[in-house]
Amino acid sequence: MNSIFLSPITPEGILTLVKGLDSKKSYGQDDIAERALKLSKYLLAPLLSNVINECICDGVFTDHLKIAKVVPIFKSGGSEMPTN
Repeated sequence: MNSIFLSPITPEGILTLVKGLDSKKSYGQDDIAERALKLSKYLLAPLLSNVINECICDGVFTDHLKIAKVVPIFKSGGSEMPTN
């Protein structure tokens, strides 16, 4: 059986992730602007890390976290060919 292990995240890990967000991008799936996260990162980091770690421990994730954005990247050849 294949399995995956998710390590717990620390508030410092949350701060690192938030620091790397691009404030010029539009809202994410959660409708929270990156700018709002950056402005409140020190307040939210401990809370977010706790919620994320509880989700990992319990194996329960909201449906919003089960959505992926897939963007095809053109590599070479004819751009009208689906295989490219």
